[in-house]
Amino acid sequence: MLRYLSPARGRGESSTSPLPSDAPQLKLHVTNWGVLILPAPDSAGGDPRHDPILHGELDVRVPGPRRCKRIRVGLRSIIRLDMGGGRRIEEDVLFERKVEIIGASTDGLWLSPGSQRFAFTIIIPSNLAVHDTHSNGKITHELYAELEGMPLPEPESQPRPHGSSSSLFGMRRSSKRSPPAGQSGSGSRAPSPNRARRSLFDISSIPPSGTSTPIGHGAPAAPLALAGALANLALENGRASPTVASANPYSGPGSGSTSPSAGIDGAAQHINPALLASEYSFSVTRQEIPYLPRIPSYEDTNFTEQASQTPWVAGTHRAKKHIMIVYNPNSLGTTNELHDRANGRVRGLGEWEMTMASDVWSICALMNISLNVTSIPATTTIFAVRLALAQSWAIISPRDTEAENRLTGSRSFALFENGKRPPVGQHYPDKHFQAIWRGTGAGGTDQATKDGGELNLISTVRLPTDEHVRPTTLPGVVTPLTVSHNIVLEVFFSVWGEDDRGQPMKVPGPGGLRLLRVSRPTTLPSCALIPEVIDLPAYEEHERDALAPDEDSIEMLQRGMEGAGPLGDPGWALCACGRKLEDMEARMRAAVMQEANADLDPVPHDKVVAERGRQGRLGSC
Repeated sequence: MLRYLSPARGRGESSTSPLPSDAPQLKLHVTNWGVLILPAPDSAGGDPRHDPILHGELDVRVPGPRRCKRIRVGLRSIIRLDMGGGRRIEEDVLFERKVEIIGASTDGLWLSPGSQRFAFTIIIPSNLAVHDTHSNGKITHELYAELEGMPLPEPESQPRPHGSSSSLFGMRRSSKRSPPAGQSGSGSRAPSPNRARRSLFDISSIPPSGTSTPIGHGAPAAPLALAGALANLALENGRASPTVASANPYSGPGSGSTSPSAGIDGAAQHINPALLASEYSFSVTRQEIPYLPRIPSYEDTNFTEQASQTPWVAGTHRAKKHIMIVYNPNSLGTTNELHDRANGRVRGLGEWEMTMASDVWSICALMNISLNVTSIPATTTIFAVRLALAQSWAIISPRDTEAENRLTGSRSFALFENGKRPPVGQHYPDKHFQAIWRGTGAGGTDQATKDGGELNLISTVRLPTDEHVRPTTLPGVVTPLTVSHNIVLEVFFSVWGEDDRGQPMKVPGPGGLRLLRVSRPTTLPSCALIPEVIDLPAYEEHERDALAPDEDSIEMLQRGMEGAGPLGDPGWALCACGRKLEDMEARMRAAVMQEANADLDPVPHDKVVAERGRQGRLGSC
């Protein structure tokens, strides 16, 4: 839905203040700096049942009375992939939905001098892919606005250069460009320069020309699972609903209905048929301007003459803003916690137990870990203990079947390490290699009782930032790019007189190097899910809603497009990546003390506090 509100007031500028040029200015306003925090999808494989809604406002400022043909606001999800193997960069639209207001007569829409506000509402699928960035792929969401006036005159035909420029991926692409169109002062600016680009993909640097591989009718069929689900993203509840047809009565040049496959610049884009279930996949809502001041009828001779003299807006003017979608795994909508425990017994090492805990579990979170090894034989040597976060990803192009050209990869991030693993090639390390525990039976000094030796390791570690780690893909999210995580424990040890398989050696000596490896799957939420952002404040602390300021603040995003932490506004907290270590440690200590006090007093006097604590424990990972 898109509707006219009123002339804009109270945004720091007068609605009649002069503009720097005659060009209209468009500015998009959304709350929370464009970060949409959504609940986890209902179920995997089912149709969305509770689709969220994106609300916002569009400010349109004109230097004087103007007329235009239509005003449009839309949300577009784009994926760019480099699948390798000689294939060019692929660009596809995963989802697009737009709303617009068009003129009901040849006189078009009347715009008053200064600013006017338009409220828009766009329904978003509850299983839409999140924004993501990897070395071979990138998913972004663009909120855009268009104000369409009279088309600009066609420029005189000039010979186009036949040269080509090198693309970011070392391939060749055509250097031809689209004819220039009127460009408005967009409220969305480039991401903050304080973060270096970590991907070869850049929306602003990859034009549609020469980079997208169009798919014709001879393209391979899309997989039923992925492509069918991607097609349903563009439909409400997975069902096709016809577009509200309302032809523009204006009969001048450039008139006509809008094609669902038309891009922002008005040019037809090559849309992958695998992503579309029908010609109605793009949902367009049009209104016959009941909310706009309409030019009076021709009986009013004086005003009719004035209307005929009102100039038209020349060209099409645009603005865009990057939208970030974040899913919260906690069904209660609060912060996530981590309480995980693993234990076991290994021959030659003894009994081990590992615990991991975090009061606010997310990317760049603080985590307490402890490893307790007991019943260690006197002939055992423990060289090193390592804890790492393993991230795995998989990409399936919407243009391929699931069985072909599936790109996978993994990366490990060291979180904790005590000791040093013997160099590669040392299969039987002796006592000259450093060890964190070496029993007397292996030439060491660590004593073992009749029950065996003991090793205790305790540490507090911090996870990497979102520059390197991406959130875990939740079940039910329809995306060609999936991410999973595991926490991996590794213990390197040996037993005197035994080989790496635990068999006795013919000649007793330093034992063969062994490895205990334990992998624990985990769901890693986004760094935006911190208490300052999603938890309700106490009544005495609540002063005002955490709404975005009136001016466009996309440039204040601490992490640019890929992050979720605005920087510079004192009324908004940073994401976990921007939090100070000492602040996180103080918060964790307070949480530990609160939990200890709760254990001492199992029945709190305050029922509200008791219920709040119970819900928090239910929301732990």
